Amino acid sequence: MSHAEIIVRMFAAIDNRRWDALAEFFGADAIYERPGYAPLRSLDDILMFYQRDRIIKQGTHRIERVVCDDEAACCWGSFEGKSKSDERLHEQFADVYRITKGKIVYRQTFFYRAAI
Repeated sequence: MSHAEIIVRMFAAIDNRRWDALAEFFGADAIYERPGYAPLRSLDDILMFYQRDRIIKQGTHRIERVVCDDEAACCWGSFEGKSKSDERLHEQFADVYRITKGKIVYRQTFFYRAAI
């Protein structure tokens, strides 16, 4: 599976709330850094985030572009959905990845908002 396929399929699993499928995409010791949360430092932490901590009830990622080389990838796009409190959500995002032996070992998400 190419790096781009890993990323596209990972987002499909997330959008379909198939949390157990995330093990197909993330290494056991993967690190995920996301604004507003302490770094997630294992697949177990990532699964716990999606199953318990994530504020999103449902939604869809629209990937605009994925760019890859041998060890890294990035993508950007938008998300539309609803929070657990039924608030409408729209967010533009970009992600960077390190991928080793077909597994994401590092992911960092950025959101498009004024910060400084």
